[in-house]
Amino acid sequence: MSLYVEKGIEDRKTITFENSGDDHVEDNTSDIVFQIITVPHPVFKRAGNNLLITIDLTMEEALLGFK
Repeated sequence: MSLYVEKGIEDRKTITFENSGDDHVEDNTSDIVFQIITVPHPVFKRAGNNLLITIDLTMEEALLGFK
């Protein structure tokens, strides 16, 4: 079994594999449910499907670019 997580998936979103778990007494098979929990990144912040970063720039860097 493989679990594919799409890019930009929302926090607390669930992915369900129906009838893929253990068998029960009444011939019912349980579901397997994964809940996606995002972990905060020390530099980047998430805003919807965008990643944001705040950095300090000099006027020269802003106008001419930098590495």
